[in-house]
Amino acid sequence: FLVSLTFGLLFGILAGINRGKLLDTIFTVLSVLGQSMPTFWTAIIAMLIFSVKLKILPVSGTGSWKDFVLPALTLGFYSATRIALLTRSGIIDVMSQDYIRTAHAKGLKKSIVVFKHGLVNAMIPVITMLGLELGTMMAGAVVTEVIFAWPGIGRLMSDAVLMRDFSTVRGALIMVGVNFLIINFIVDIIYSVIDPRIRVD
Repeated sequence: FLVSLTFGLLFGILAGINRGKLLDTIFTVLSVLGQSMPTFWTAIIAMLIFSVKLKILPVSGTGSWKDFVLPALTLGFYSATRIALLTRSGIIDVMSQDYIRTAHAKGLKKSIVVFKHGLVNAMIPVITMLGLELGTMMAGAVVTEVIFAWPGIGRLMSDAVLMRDFSTVRGALIMVGVNFLIINFIVDIIYSVIDPRIRVD
């Protein structure tokens, strides 16, 4: 989630404020490519490059911090591309508004205009997406966990289905549902903090 949050917001903001330029084209192509590649394919390619060829990261396991890198990058890359595209669209939409032009006319620095006035107002749909991504990751990334032999909820459900252990499957699904409810509640609270207009007294 931290990988997707960091790179998604960074690439989205840079692409949005450089609309039509080389940087925008590069990040947009990378984002579309990331959305087009299945997670299992990205995981296998990452294992071939970093584990088999370069031998700098382990293929699987949970022994050290290096074991976190490939699963986190594989899962985070896919989510980051979606967040980047959504952030880019939000930034482009907000930066064309009248109050942004007024802020520029007042002589404010570009960084202040982008982060204080632009990004805050573009974050509502992005926060929705972040909440969904976090809920999905907490629900368990079945493909990623199976490929990297990672002991998570997704792999637990996968093994339970194969062994026809339906009690475990039901319990895991109930926990997933509760996670989504809690995350959606937190997202609603964040909405009211970012945009006071949607507060309900």
